[in-house]
Amino acid sequence: MKLEDLLKEIEGLRRRVRELEDIQLRLENSERALRESEERFRTVFEQGPLGMSVLRLNLERVAINAKLIEMFGYTKEELRKLTFLDLTHPDDLELTREHLDKLLKREIPIYQIEKRYIKKGGEIIWVRVTLSAVRDSQGKLLYLVSMIEDITESKRAQERLRESEERFRAVFENAAIGIDVVDSNGRFLQVNRSLAEMLGYTEDELLNLTIFDVSHPDDVDVSRIKHEKMVNGETESYRFEKRYMRKSGDILWADVSVSAVRGPDGAYVATVGVIADITNRKQAETELQKSNDLLRAIIEAAPTAIAGLDLDGNVQLVWNPAAEKMLGWRAEEVMGRLLPSVPAESQEEFRGFRERIRSGKTLDGVEVRRKKRDGTLIDYSIYASPLHDAECRITGNICVLVDITDRKRAEQALRASEEKYRTLFEESIDGVYSVLRDGRITDANASFCDVFGYTREAMIGKDMHELYVDPADRQRFQKEIEKRGFAKDYEVKLRKRDGTQVDCQLTSSAHFGRDGSIIGYRGILRDMTLQKALQRQLLQAQKMESLGTLAGGLAHDFNNLLQVIIGYSDMLLFNKKRTDREYEGLHAIRQAGRDGAELAKGILAFSRRLEPNTRPVNLNNELGRVQKMLERTVPKMIRIEMLLADNLMTVNADPGQMEQILLNLAVNAQHAMPDGGRLTIETANVILDEDYSRTHLDVDPGRYVLLSVSDTGLGMDKEVLEHIFEPFYTTKGVDEGTGLGLAMVFGIVKSHKGHINCYSEPGAGTTFKIYLPAIVREIEQDVAVTGQMPAFGTETILLVDDEEPIRKVGEEMLRMAGHTVLTATNGREALEIYRSDQDRIALVLLDLMMPEMGGKQCLEELFKINKRVKVVIASGYSANGPTKDALAAGAKGFVGKPYDIRQVLEVVRGVLDAK
Repeated sequence: MKLEDLLKEIEGLRRRVRELEDIQLRLENSERALRESEERFRTVFEQGPLGMSVLRLNLERVAINAKLIEMFGYTKEELRKLTFLDLTHPDDLELTREHLDKLLKREIPIYQIEKRYIKKGGEIIWVRVTLSAVRDSQGKLLYLVSMIEDITESKRAQERLRESEERFRAVFENAAIGIDVVDSNGRFLQVNRSLAEMLGYTEDELLNLTIFDVSHPDDVDVSRIKHEKMVNGETESYRFEKRYMRKSGDILWADVSVSAVRGPDGAYVATVGVIADITNRKQAETELQKSNDLLRAIIEAAPTAIAGLDLDGNVQLVWNPAAEKMLGWRAEEVMGRLLPSVPAESQEEFRGFRERIRSGKTLDGVEVRRKKRDGTLIDYSIYASPLHDAECRITGNICVLVDITDRKRAEQALRASEEKYRTLFEESIDGVYSVLRDGRITDANASFCDVFGYTREAMIGKDMHELYVDPADRQRFQKEIEKRGFAKDYEVKLRKRDGTQVDCQLTSSAHFGRDGSIIGYRGILRDMTLQKALQRQLLQAQKMESLGTLAGGLAHDFNNLLQVIIGYSDMLLFNKKRTDREYEGLHAIRQAGRDGAELAKGILAFSRRLEPNTRPVNLNNELGRVQKMLERTVPKMIRIEMLLADNLMTVNADPGQMEQILLNLAVNAQHAMPDGGRLTIETANVILDEDYSRTHLDVDPGRYVLLSVSDTGLGMDKEVLEHIFEPFYTTKGVDEGTGLGLAMVFGIVKSHKGHINCYSEPGAGTTFKIYLPAIVREIEQDVAVTGQMPAFGTETILLVDDEEPIRKVGEEMLRMAGHTVLTATNGREALEIYRSDQDRIALVLLDLMMPEMGGKQCLEELFKINKRVKVVIASGYSANGPTKDALAAGAKGFVGKPYDIRQVLEVVRGVLDAK
């Protein structure tokens, strides 16, 4: 080899060595740069603001930075086990797989999407994912690098912005007021539906117009000036009232609020206007002004004082001429001052009025007494209402002052008059009432209510027609009042609450309304029942007296005739033998004369022309003698019972006439019991009080001996009872009696200054009660007067009787003794009361003879309700007459009628205390 060639070869080797050294140096530099790069990458990877990870092709993570761990809340070990598909929201899996497939197939150079991940706690976050493929020089896919940015807050902000825009759009489109957006030239850029409807255009039509095109000609210049100032930046907003022209040509008043919209650089962008239709308000303001003008004119012309005050009570608004006239102060003297009529001593009261107004309340007729300017006192009523401003705040009040001085004086006089009237009304012994034309009772005093047995509450509102026995009486009475304006002393039968009838006398006058028509009647009612009864007794007494006078005269003349017949018959018989032919005839004439004499004697006894031969007599002794005679003469089928009181008081009596009374009554009873029965004769000491005396004309109050004769016979009706004591009145057949027996009894009793009553009903027997005055000096020896009453009590007693006077007497007796008394008018009512109050009713005082349901049937029904009920029978019959059956049925005692207070209380107390 040539040297030259060798040198060339050596040079080549040197060059290669140098190249290798350069390569080595470059390799060292590259490795160093690579390490530095790797360090920078690791720093960026580990500390970067994005979540980063390196994934194998199976999507497992081989590298995970701290941000990603923080972002998902898992540990690094947990994340290594989870692919990003495991963390993807189910709704985003399909989109994720689609983009991943495109990346792997190189259809896209990079994978970038916004999707949702689910954090460890279940929270959903929005992220932006960038996924890149790492390939080798041959293009083989080695790794996937994932960068994840949390955009949850951005997404939420976008959602809020979207919702805000939607709300704005909804408000803009659906606002009840008009909204527009205009440019610098005033052209509409955007309008809402309300503005279009307000002006009568479509939205598209308005977008081709300017705000000046739809403004009222008189308001165009003002609108243009204000708009130009906003465009030039001289103002940012303005508000004013203007007029628009509707498409129809009508005027629209609007309240317009305008604001400028400017860009970031402050340059004008657009103008937003809010337009409210105030056409109705403007019209209302116009009408209000008219109304205010009218109201002021009315206030000025009003005849009533009117004042307008602020909250402190100062006159600020109104002081009309009527107020000047009423109180004496002129308007210029009171404006801005406290209401001048309020003195210092009334300030506290006035402050209370102001506080009431401040709280929004009113004063409705508050009456005060104040002084006028001249010092005279005046009464007036205050009517005050709060005044409100535009924000409904109370700013004061308007007062109406009504002068009531004359009215107060009139009221005072009226009250005094009414008090007098009310006193007369309430205390009148006559019934006073007011009734409407249709019959409804509007007022009634206590006496009126007592007549009918109602409370005042039950009587008010009741139909007057219901009180009339005959409805035609009401029509006739009403017709007479309306014809003459009044009716006086009109007699009518009315019905009480319990159904019993009362005789009443009405005096009534028409009550007229303001139009002169009759609206009702006012009247006075007088209960004439007792008076009628007394009149009947008087008429009966007068009739009996007249009959007695007539009968006495006839008996006297009759006796003279009989004396002739008897005298001559005796002389003719003096020389006759029984065997003589004329003897029988003369003897018959003589006997007829004797019988006539007895008849005349009876007539004289009735007429009280036959004076009794009186002496002190104990009736028990006389009855003992008569009993033997009755036992011989009365048929055996009639049982005679004698019940004679111990310590019977003495009477002045003719023993023979007493015997005659008993025989006549016994014969009468015998005829009433053709099929047999029981004849009961009893005596008792009684006291007839003033109540009894008031209802019986010929009876004086005092002590009496009672002789009672009872039978269980056929009884008599009311018609027969009215005539039984009249001479020659009889219900017997021909040849069965003269009709003088009871007339003689009546005459004998009256001649002894006594009193006789007869109690009878068909089928219920008859009881005669004869009261003979007792001799005081005799009874002082037999009965010691202690002045003590029987024992009192507090029990509740039910008193049952169909006769009101007897109910009242019995009620007063029992109440006087301390008892609580319930009353009933018949057996049915008594049962109803007992059923409801049996727990507190200790005893029932029961009348035997009553309408609807008699005492005996009521007694049987009471025992069905309560087997232990305590009942005392009350009757005008003898306790051993018809009442004996009731006593046998379970009644615990008996009291006679009319009531003797001692007897009643002794029997009641004894029954109550009995076990």
